[in-house]
Amino acid sequence: MSILSETYSNVLFIISLETLELESVLIMQDDIKSISWNPNNDICIFSTGNKRLYIYASEEASVCDIPEFRQDLFAHKVKWNEAHPT
Repeated sequence: MSILSETYSNVLFIISLETLELESVLIMQDDIKSISWNPNNDICIFSTGNKRLYIYASEEASVCDIPEFRQDLFAHKVKWNEAHPT
């Protein structure tokens, strides 16, 4: 489970559903625009409106750059493909 604070919209709190304890705090430079959890596992993707997608899985975070083939392509909203969520 994740919580996005209205006061600090650049901070994402990850809560463990098993223990209901704080698992991680992710602090971004920009405000978080969109968050989506994979319906089949504990992987979260989120975006800040830039040319990157951010991935969180089991206390591990990664960044995926959007290819530069289009200068006007930015990640504002993320969503898992329900037909193929993995």
